[in-house]
Amino acid sequence: MQKEDIENTVDEILHRLSLSARGRFKKRYMDAKDELKKFEATMKKNLRRYTLALADGELTQTQFKQLVADDIRLAEMKGITQAGITAVELEKFKSAALKKILVITFDTILPETTE
Repeated sequence: MQKEDIENTVDEILHRLSLSARGRFKKRYMDAKDELKKFEATMKKNLRRYTLALADGELTQTQFKQLVADDIRLAEMKGITQAGITAVELEKFKSAALKKILVITFDTILPETTE
């Protein structure tokens, strides 16, 4: 898989996460937008690196999943709760984000890689 394909995959993931956040947080999205943009920027940088490593066989599926899960779990999104989004809603978003990332990445990358 070429680097450009990986870039497109990461961009697609982030686009879907943004749509998911808008749908999940609805009216409060605009209040939480800055915090979500920070999360997106961090994820973009890390996802690009992890996805390249997965495609090159430097990471296994398990390692990739753990790295992404750790990034999502450690994301400090304090501004989100100030926007009126509850901790439960935030955890649901993070869980859904992890699932989306894994499904899209594995569907796109794994036909060319092995565990």
